Parts: sequence; structure tokens; C-alpha cells
Amino acid sequence: MLVVGTAREEELADAAALRRTLEELRRDGHVGELTLSALSAEETATLVRSLTRVGTDPGTLTSLEARIWRVSEGNPFMVVETLRALADATAPGSAALPLPERVREVITGRLERLSVRGRELAEVAAVIGRDFDFALLQRASGRTEHDAASGAEELVRRRVLHGAGERFDFTHDRIREVVYAGLLPPRRRLLHRDVALAIESLPAEHVAEQTERLAHHALRGELWDKAVAYLQQASRRAVARSAHREAVAYLEQALETLRRLPETRRTAELAIDLRLDLRTALLPLADVARMEDHLREAEAVARALGDQRRLGTVLQLLVMPRMNAGHYEEALRCGRDALAMATALGDRSIEVSTLSVLGMVHDVRGEFREAVEVLERNVGLLQGDLLYERFGQATIPSVFTRSYLADVLSQLGRFDEAITHAEAAVRIAEVVDHPFSLSFGLFDLGLARLRRGEAPRATPILERCLDVCRTWEIAVLTPFVAAALGAAYALANRLDEALALVGNSIEDFRGRALYRRPGLIILFAGMTCRLAGRLDEAAAHARDTLALMRRLGARGSEAQALALSGEIALDMAAEDAEAYYREALALADQLGMRPLVAHCHLGLGRLYRRTGKHRQAQEHCSLATTMYREMDMQFWLEKAEAEL
Repeated sequence: MLVVGTAREEELADAAALRRTLEELRRDGHVGELTLSALSAEETATLVRSLTRVGTDPGTLTSLEARIWRVSEGNPFMVVETLRALADATAPGSAALPLPERVREVITGRLERLSVRGRELAEVAAVIGRDFDFALLQRASGRTEHDAASGAEELVRRRVLHGAGERFDFTHDRIREVVYAGLLPPRRRLLHRDVALAIESLPAEHVAEQTERLAHHALRGELWDKAVAYLQQASRRAVARSAHREAVAYLEQALETLRRLPETRRTAELAIDLRLDLRTALLPLADVARMEDHLREAEAVARALGDQRRLGTVLQLLVMPRMNAGHYEEALRCGRDALAMATALGDRSIEVSTLSVLGMVHDVRGEFREAVEVLERNVGLLQGDLLYERFGQATIPSVFTRSYLADVLSQLGRFDEAITHAEAAVRIAEVVDHPFSLSFGLFDLGLARLRRGEAPRATPILERCLDVCRTWEIAVLTPFVAAALGAAYALANRLDEALALVGNSIEDFRGRALYRRPGLIILFAGMTCRLAGRLDEAAAHARDTLALMRRLGARGSEAQALALSGEIALDMAAEDAEAYYREALALADQLGMRPLVAHCHLGLGRLYRRTGKHRQAQEHCSLATTMYREMDMQFWLEKAEAEL
């Protein structure tokens, strides 16, 4: 006779007779045992498909398979019962997966067989979370070490927990859910408070690693003061690893929690600090409107408190959103006011942060000499240990400053200096492994190479930069990088890839209106369309850029838009090509944009050769050749020499 049976290991603890029988059969070699492990993700998906109604949408089915795998962890009973409950409760595409009643009954039955000590320890463990160590469980439960160890042993034997050394975890998250749901709110709140206090009592090095967990328990334990502090710390840890959306969520929760505390000067100061941190977290996400809203609220509170240090910080941070919105005069005023406050207070943090963004404002306005002066001053300040100092900023100021200095210098034709500063920015960001800062260094290094005409060297740099931006959701820079890479591809005759990149960049730019480098995206789009032979589209981009730059007062980009308009008009044999080139030449010469001056001379040389004005053509091509040689722009030098 063959007897086939199934048994759960945790249930054998209560079946002494069966347990003894199995042991005797093992000794006599009369029993064969097969341990059934959890299903794999693929096996779970197969089971889900076999139990789902025919004709279910493939996309919905794929999503359902993934969700069932996450919630079941490969337990086939859980898979079947979850699908049954889902069919009874909601459509398969709904967000929440219900806890099946039969699953709840099985778990509840298992928990009821625990001792009082075991149930109480399970409740503490459910409040702590899925993964924890014995020391925390023992401290949070308030039991002696011996008592807690005996209780943990029971939970492991009953398959409520499984342990590895000093660490424990629930055998399934649904068990933790049932235990947690069974707690009444007052008991739950007290346990969260006990867990928070237990974590705080651990050695300092362990407490620092558990900021996020402390924030969670302090919040649910209604330790409001501590919750705000830990949420802020958790947000800063998230920013440090470039998890900006996570940081925003922590800070918004902290602001909401702060409203539960009495209104005092301390809470008002904290409200400012949280909003300053929110601006830092929102910057990479390019959420300009929310950044400015929080900064305006912080400004009002700082003025009401008469807090000059915090007000200086707020004004410095307002420079970026004002500039992104195209209000350059106001951005300049905020920066100058912040710098004056920094000087009066002797605050190096506000000073270096303000100098970096003031350099940006001068850059975008075409005030390149002023930009170089401000940014070089900041480079001089940010030396030694300050190379890696964050000063509470989203980017490392020494990286940001060198990146923008490279941008300015490359527009002035000082390419060797630009590349040196950009490479230094990349090295600093790599040392501290900070993706947001690294993206700026890579972008301006690639941009300097591209402006010099070194597209083959610029391309891998910009590709790496775009990958960093997409991986870390650096939306504030992504469209600019994509447009520059598109232009590099166009110069390499990779036109399909180029057009796809610049098309997406234009759409992104128009959706966000990021005016900190206002003409860059549309100019690169126009250049790419021109190289692809799409002259009407290129002309439209040039017209849009020129109108926008004149409205904003971005004179450097205006000069570039005029030069692009001249190139397109020349390709289209339009009569206004000379006028565009002449106007671009005058403005570029006034601003010191030597590469653009050389391009205008080359363009005029091409124009005059085509119209038979050989003496003027010779004169302009000779000037372009000389300038390209002086700036070591070999790609363009070859073109000018061929034209000459």
C-alpha cells in the first residue's frame, strides 16, 4: 500500500504522534520525502496565465503576473487565492490586490497556536517591518534577552519568522500584514514609539544607518518633533544618492508633520529650512513652479523673522528659478542682494553658492567677461577641502562653477582653458560619486569639444552624460544633452538618430520652458535640420530662437540665432543672408564670441564667392582661417582653407 500525504513543517510541532511516526519510518527507510519550494517568477506567471480567463489583454496579464509574483513570493496557495479574491472583488487591472479571506484564515490559525509571548513578539516584529535584527526586537519588546530569544525561537519553529544568524524576517509579508492589521490603533502607536526609541538606543553607527526607519516609526508613533528631524535627515541622504523623488516625498511629509507642532520661532526656522531642502530636491526634476512657490514662502517667513542668513540663502536660491523662467533682471538682483548679505555676514556658504549662479546669469545675458570674472573668483575660493563641499546645494559648487566657466570660455574661444576646467569638474564629481554634479561636468566638457569642432571626441562624452541623466532622472539637463548629442550625430551624418534626439528635446523644452541656456536646444535643432536638408524646418527653428532670445535679452544666443539664420538663408539662396551674417558678426564681436565671429566670416566668404565677389570672399575666408588656427579649431580650419 502506498500512502501519499502533505504536511506543513510548522504544523508538525502540534502533531506529536505523526512526528514520531515519520521519524520511525525514516529509520526503517520506508518513507520518501519531497520538499516543495516556492515557485519561481516564471512558474508563477505560468500558473497565473492558466487561471486567468481567456482573452485577457496581454498588457494587463503581464502586469498582473508581476503583481501576483510580488505579493505571493511564489507561494502557490497565495497565487490561487489572490486570483480568486481578485476575480470576486475588482477587475484584473486594479491597483490593489486584496488579501484573500482563506489566506487570512490560514495565517490567523497559525498565529492562534502561538504562546502569549510569541504573539506579542510577532506584533513587535510586524511593527518593525520585514527585516530586523535580534537586538532591535529584544529592545523594542522590553523583554529580557533570554525571554526574547525563546520567543524568537518559537516564531522560527512555527514558520512565522525565519532567521539567519542575528537577523530575522517574516516568512511571508502577508503574515506580517495580518499581524499588523490585528493591532488596535493605540497599541500600534505605542509599539511604533517603542521601536523608534529602541533604534535610538542602538550604537551611534547603527542609528545613522536607520534614519529612514526612524522617520517611519517616529511619524506613526506620533513623536512629531523627532519625525520632522528624521524625515529631513532621510531626505538629505536620498539627495546624496541622487534619489530626488524620494527626497521630495520625505520633505513634503516633514512639512505636513511640522503643522502639528506649536508655532514658535524654532518651527518657523525649520519651515524655511525644509523648503530650502525641497528646492534642492526639486531642481534635478526641473519642477520650476514648485521650487519657486516654496522659495517665495521661505522668503516671506525669513523676512518676517528678520533672519538675514536664511534670507540670503533664499535669495541666492531664487536666482535659478527666476532665470529658468526668463526673468534675468530679477535673477541678477536676487543674486547681488544675496552676495551683499553674504559679505556682510561673512558667510562663505552663501558667497560661493551665489557666485556660481551669478556667473550663470551673466552667461545667459551674454555678459561673458563678467561671467568669467565671477566664476574664476569662485574657482579660487573653492580649493583644497572645499573642492568636495556641498554647502547644502543640489550640485557640488566647485563642479558647477567649473562647468559653467567651461561653457563661457568655450564661447569666447578659450578652448584649452574650457576643457581643463570641465575635465576637473568631471574628476571631482567622480571622486565623490555624485551623478547630478557629474552630469554638468560631462555636458560642458562635451559641449566645449563640440564647439571646437571635435564631434568624434564630443560624442562619447555626451552619450555618457545622456545615460547618466536618464538613469538618475535629471530632467533639468536631459533635453540640453540630447540636443547637443543630436548635433554631434548630425555632423557625423547619423541623421535619423540626430533628428529623433533633437525632436524630443524641442518637445521637452517647450513643455518646461527652461531658459537658463535658452537658445541651445532650438539652435542645435536648427543646425541638425539644416544638415539633414530640412531647410524650412531649420528656418522655423531659427526664427523662433531669434524672437525668443530678443524677448528674453539673451544676447549671446541672439547672435548665434542670427548666424544660423544666415547659414540657412545662404543654403536657400535667400537675399537676407548677408544682413543676418553682418548683424551676427557685429553682436558676436561686441560680446567677444570669437568662434562665432570666425563662423560669420566663413559664412560671408562663402556668400561672396557664390555671388562672384572674390576679393571680399578672399578677405573674409582669410580672417576665418587665421582665427580658426589661433583657436586650434582644426575641423573648421580645414573647411575655411578649402573655401579659401
